[in-house]
Amino acid sequence: MDSIGLFEASFQQVSWENLESVCFRSQDIPSFLKQVKKSSLINECVLLSTCNRVELYFEADDLNSAKQALLTIISQFQLIDEEKLSQIFLFKTGQSVIRHLFEVSCGMQSMVFGENEILGQIKNAYAVAKTEETTKKYLNKVFQMGISVGKKVRSRTSISIGASSVTSIGIDAIRAQFSDYLNMSVLVIGAGTMGLRAIKKLVALGHKNITIINRTEDKLDRLCTKYDLKTFPFQALDKRAGDFHLIIAATGAKEYILHSKNLSSHSKTKSIVDLGMPRNVQPDVSSFVTVNTLSQLKEYAVKTIDKRQEDEEKAMNIVDYDLIKFEEWQTYSHA
Repeated sequence: MDSIGLFEASFQQVSWENLESVCFRSQDIPSFLKQVKKSSLINECVLLSTCNRVELYFEADDLNSAKQALLTIISQFQLIDEEKLSQIFLFKTGQSVIRHLFEVSCGMQSMVFGENEILGQIKNAYAVAKTEETTKKYLNKVFQMGISVGKKVRSRTSISIGASSVTSIGIDAIRAQFSDYLNMSVLVIGAGTMGLRAIKKLVALGHKNITIINRTEDKLDRLCTKYDLKTFPFQALDKRAGDFHLIIAATGAKEYILHSKNLSSHSKTKSIVDLGMPRNVQPDVSSFVTVNTLSQLKEYAVKTIDKRQEDEEKAMNIVDYDLIKFEEWQTYSHA
């Protein structure tokens, strides 16, 4: 397994500022993989970029040469100095990479222990790499087994029962702040996975005054009809942001979309949940409005871990078994 390498940056070992600097927007990943594909030093590569981790799995004949080549590609793509990148990313090789992917797939390395969303994100990362033809026999097997392990752990243990998503925890943070939250107006910015999760939970809780906006409006008519939502043009956000008591921002924008010029101590806004990676809300907004960022939500999420020690042990047994199966496959495939 010495032909596989991993660049890992996650909420567990780097600052949120550094994680923001290396995260990839979903629409940029195909272009990045096209650049990787041009390198003769990297045989295969899969990029996983979520709200709390950025991971690049790669296979090569010479891992040291491939490592440097990949750092250069990331540096040129993200406009970040290679030396800084080498300080941000943790580099792993061999069996530790396989084990890590299996554990991530199970939700054991997630900010919300046991959450289900990561499995879908891994499936999507693998699918994009397959489309861009940056996976072959080796990473195909690694990711197919990783996805399989994630499914088995969820079907054979209770690890994901009752587990929340980051979005859900963000809304719980608001509920903890305001006893009358159901009577407050809510603005959800972004109609992606997190925005949709927020809408579903808010509706399930009984919120009646929900507005959603998105840069592209193709999804909005259907969502507004299905969940009885209001909307307005994204371009009006600067003028309208302060009209809402609660704001949930969940976009993949590279620049801040909420600034102190949009919000002030005179606006209605009482609390904001910033689910963006990079952040959607300019830091100085927190001087007059409560802003719950991903780093702060981590504290809520940690509370869910202690309750699942028995499930973690069962999950580890499944991971260990499948690691042995992978080693057997590798030995047989190279015989």
